[in-house]
Amino acid sequence: MVDLVASGIPVRTQILLGTTPVIAVGIPIAINDSSNFVFFGTIEITELQRTLNLLQNIFIVGLIFSTIGGAFIGLWLSRRVSEPLKQVSNAAERIALGDFSIKINIPTEPDLSIIAKSFNFMTKSLQMRIAREARFGAVVSHELRSPLTAIRGATDLLEGMQSELPPRAALSVNILRARVISFEKILNDLIEISRYESGTVHPNLESLPIQKMLEALCKRRSELHLAFIDQTESGSSFVQVDAKRFQQIFENLVSNARAYAEDIPIIRIEESTNEVLIHFDDSGIGVPEDAQATIFDPFVRGAHHSAKPGSGLGLTISTEHAHIMGGNLTVSTSPEGGARFTVSLKKAEDFT
Repeated sequence: MVDLVASGIPVRTQILLGTTPVIAVGIPIAINDSSNFVFFGTIEITELQRTLNLLQNIFIVGLIFSTIGGAFIGLWLSRRVSEPLKQVSNAAERIALGDFSIKINIPTEPDLSIIAKSFNFMTKSLQMRIAREARFGAVVSHELRSPLTAIRGATDLLEGMQSELPPRAALSVNILRARVISFEKILNDLIEISRYESGTVHPNLESLPIQKMLEALCKRRSELHLAFIDQTESGSSFVQVDAKRFQQIFENLVSNARAYAEDIPIIRIEESTNEVLIHFDDSGIGVPEDAQATIFDPFVRGAHHSAKPGSGLGLTISTEHAHIMGGNLTVSTSPEGGARFTVSLKKAEDFT
């Protein structure tokens, strides 16, 4: 520093005198261009340094708190905005599963409240429309029963006179009777579905051993030589079941395997902690994954089976039967490569 000032360069720097921080200043002074003098001075900056350190600490602490505060405020705002949207998403999922009674709370934000009100209005409209369609279907089904009964009576009368009719007329009577029986089954299925939709179905639940039930049902269809494989450990699993409705599920699934897979299904039974699973496996072409979600809807039939006889209501009714017993009916791919329809029923001790 001294050398720089002596050479005519003013210098200012911060140094330590012992432990005290100071600012040292050196200034060259020229007098009459003949002699050079220098001026050195120091200014203690301890208090200034303390103030600067304090301001620096305050700034750092303030930055930390503002960052944390901003994060909390951002999280709070995001939750405040996303919570109503999450409610809408959850409600939409429940609607997709058939629960049209769901409603969402109206938030205080004007924009989100509009969405919530519109959503609730939509669900209410859907619920009312489905109720109207259910009532219409029930009324139509019951109104058709009377003329169908009359047609059935006339068909029975013609069938009794069939031996007196010409061959072509007798054949027409057989065709008419087959059509009447088919239509009668469809009508009964529609009435059953309308009863489920109106909530007037009350199951007769009993605690029964599922293995004995399946053995008895397979024996009733002994002409099919159904294979029954019990994969449970106990060999005697009690379930809460409506015997009549389970028999209808059994008949529908066996008939479907024969009609659509052209196969005799293998019936397997296994159990988990809370439920018993009854699998109906066939080796047909199966149900594609994109059709598995809709195969249980009314009048839905596989793309490859549109020419097969049937109404497409059997699986719908079977699903409703399973649900009202506290169970479920699902479809997947069987070990044989075809379709696997699985009926799940709660164990008797776990049924609530």
